[in-house]
Amino acid sequence: MTDDINNILNDLNTFLNDAQKNAIKEILDKFKYFLSFNDLSRFILLTLEKYFNFDNDILQKLGKHFSNISKNTISSLPLNIPKDLTMPNYRAINYTNNLTSFYFGKFFNQDKNIHKQVLNWLNNYYLKEGNPIGKKQKGINDFLNNFSNFLTQKTQSKARQIIDTSISHIKASSTIRQMHNSKIQFYRWDGTNDRLTCNICRSMDGRIFKTSDAIKLLEQIETSEPDKLPLIKPFISTSQNGKSQNIKSILAPAHPNCRCRMQAHFDDNSIVTSVQRPTGVKYTDLQKELEDQFNNLSNQERINKIKAHLSATWVAKNQKGQFDFEKKHLKIDHYKKHSEIGLLNVSSLEDYVNQSYDIIKNPDNIYIQKHREKLNNGKILKTTKYVFEKNRKIVVVNDDNLVISSYHKLYDEYNNYLDRFINEKNGKVGIIKIL
Repeated sequence: MTDDINNILNDLNTFLNDAQKNAIKEILDKFKYFLSFNDLSRFILLTLEKYFNFDNDILQKLGKHFSNISKNTISSLPLNIPKDLTMPNYRAINYTNNLTSFYFGKFFNQDKNIHKQVLNWLNNYYLKEGNPIGKKQKGINDFLNNFSNFLTQKTQSKARQIIDTSISHIKASSTIRQMHNSKIQFYRWDGTNDRLTCNICRSMDGRIFKTSDAIKLLEQIETSEPDKLPLIKPFISTSQNGKSQNIKSILAPAHPNCRCRMQAHFDDNSIVTSVQRPTGVKYTDLQKELEDQFNNLSNQERINKIKAHLSATWVAKNQKGQFDFEKKHLKIDHYKKHSEIGLLNVSSLEDYVNQSYDIIKNPDNIYIQKHREKLNNGKILKTTKYVFEKNRKIVVVNDDNLVISSYHKLYDEYNNYLDRFINEKNGKVGIIKIL
């Protein structure tokens, strides 16, 4: 494999610059670890982002090209596979065929013969036919028509929960089986990272686990009575801030309706992170909590947490102060403020957005802040923010929903971001320097 990669690079040597060579070499080195074309496409886009200054429009176009390549490749296979069916689903089909029983929750009949009927229906409708899961899926009514007699809660929400959670478990389990067969030693938890991602899945995102440990857990699940699943692999009910090796449930789904996935992992040693308490920062209980949380992660897991912010988006707030994800407008007032006073050299709103992404991709420093706020109902709300700094320019991203909340330049009175933090927030907010 290494000889083949070197031969390809040698053939292309006179046509490529250094950045192009490095991008192609990284892709060729690691493509063999991917179990699906979709996952490979995501990796290629991230790699291209790292080496080239592409804007989001170009990346979206490339993503569409990759999707077309995938569909055309699958449609040309000499197999009786629907055109919209991808390889992970094909593996899931085989995995489901070998299951004799399954746990569909405490609200569903525990008869194994009925379990097999449901498995066959899920296999045919969602995996073979490729029908989507999620909200407003047509399969919910079909499920209730076929199996409502075996449910104690005959509601659409309960049916959707059973369908989505079961399909998620089947896909994750079949992926782990394939990783094990392919001798992939480690996998990464992928929290999807969009506006619907919950705090539990955000805390799991980027964590790295041994494939062998997942296989042991999977074999325990598959050889036990179905109703033992909640004891063997309980749902995760709170955000995970400890070490990954101490987490018991290392397979998706993390909770009902969870959309997390398992991805093959390979080390990226290009970045070395550390958890530093900046000089002058007060040591409070919130500061300790933040330091412990990131000291519990490995260097690679911290890198994965940072990389997740490449998918951060600009979203405006509505009149109630809530993020308005439907309109997807930028904070135009914020842009006007910083462009009109001349602190940022931007020519347009588009330029303002692109500059913020450039800083996230290639910062000089990265700080992580933990905020604590007491709500009107007496509950405590904790939020985490990533601060990307480059050439006295600052981009702030809310880590809980990956929303960019600010892009601005430091005022002249501050030497760096830490000066401003200590002047305005020291003791009220926890902060660490990670890069």
